Amino acid sequence: MDLWLLSLALFTVSLWQPGCGNTGSKCETLVISPTTLTVKHGDLLNVSCEVRSHQKLRWEAPLGRYYENGRKSLWTAPKVTEWKMAPRCYYTTADGEQCWSLLNVTVYKPPDSVSISYVNHSGPVQEGHQYTLRCRVEDVAPVEKLIVTFHRGNAKLGSAQSRTNPESKPVNETFTVNITSSKEDDGVQYWCEARLDLGPQGPMPPPVVRSQSLTPTVYYKPQRLQQSGTHAVVVTEGETVQLNCSADANPAPAYAWKPPYSSSTPIADGVLTISSAAFEHKGQYTCVASNDQGNATVEFYVDVRVDLQPILAGLVALTLAILLGVCVFVFMSHYRQTRTGRYRFRDVLHFRKGNDVAWLKNGT
Repeated sequence: MDLWLLSLALFTVSLWQPGCGNTGSKCETLVISPTTLTVKHGDLLNVSCEVRSHQKLRWEAPLGRYYENGRKSLWTAPKVTEWKMAPRCYYTTADGEQCWSLLNVTVYKPPDSVSISYVNHSGPVQEGHQYTLRCRVEDVAPVEKLIVTFHRGNAKLGSAQSRTNPESKPVNETFTVNITSSKEDDGVQYWCEARLDLGPQGPMPPPVVRSQSLTPTVYYKPQRLQQSGTHAVVVTEGETVQLNCSADANPAPAYAWKPPYSSSTPIADGVLTISSAAFEHKGQYTCVASNDQGNATVEFYVDVRVDLQPILAGLVALTLAILLGVCVFVFMSHYRQTRTGRYRFRDVLHFRKGNDVAWLKNGT
């Protein structure tokens, strides 16, 4: 029983032996080199077939010719013009039995062009909206080996592989990916590449064709360069004040200011400048930056305070003047007393009778 099972197993292996098309006991293994052929359309090919015994080897192929060289047969074609073929190497035994082996051939062609574009859209895009990017690959074969990858700058967005094409001829193929636009996409490069993944028998590195870059212009509403809310600004009378309402937007925003005082000239700049702050400039300022995508509002409250330096300087000067006057008075009084002796002022006005002349002469 075991011997019968062993015989059955050997017979099954002989049925799947790669060198024999006819499974008769007289077929030898045919060795084809390379075992799998990957060749570019229009290129040269050379394949050899060898058998251990001296047999007359032949090739059955839709193009080229073969040459015999002892136990080898060389099949060559100066230019591959077919897209799908199954060449085989074979020989015929003395009993008329045909033994053969097939060669697996893949004929490829890199894309003529790869392009990227929006689906049903052109021109600028709007922030927060969804769009579909399309990568079109033209005239490529075999399409089932095609892998397309979308890129945003240096980052990959995803890859997709094509369907199977039983005809193996060049075709045009389209791939898509959905994106949601943001302000960070403004000026970013989107692109796609088509790669033929032909396996270890194919060329290294694999054939890759890249599209041109798609650089979108993104429209978005104004966004404040500073935090939103009310900004308190405290200045001293006479100082220069600058209120910055500049915003980031595309298209560029227009500005409208509402100050607490009446202004005959509209303020249409992102920065409001007050060269010399006065009490009339005190109050709330409202600025609106807007474009056709939306608007942003910012408020400032300006508090103008009195400049105390001149007042303090005046007080200091007055105090110094008073002190100086007191010092002068004290000095003069002390000087007179030291030089003329003690006297009372009323005694000078009321001279004593009979002694007026003597007093004036003697000073007593």
